Amino acid sequence: LGPFPAPPLPDPAAVSVFVRPQDLQLADPGPQTVPARVVRATFLGDTVHVVLDVEGMSAPLAVRVTGRARLELDEVVQVEIPHRDAIPVIAQEARPAS
Repeated sequence: LGPFPAPPLPDPAAVSVFVRPQDLQLADPGPQTVPARVVRATFLGDTVHVVLDVEGMSAPLAVRVTGRARLELDEVVQVEIPHRDAIPVIAQEARPAS
């Protein structure tokens, strides 16, 4: 979902980033957001579980949101990852030998 600050890494291309669905946010368009198409939105009481298709990603992206009235199938929304909630993990083959 685009570049963002991370600790020094031996090979930034060999990093996966893990984010909990509830840490992703739907936001207004901006420099730190990416467009995504709504594939499914499931009302779960106080939250909505949203499955999104993001160009360039091989798998759908799951987002859990609160306070959003209604999302339509195929609606284009903007997704933002709060950088403080992203967890970079170095791929095993990119880790320095110990």
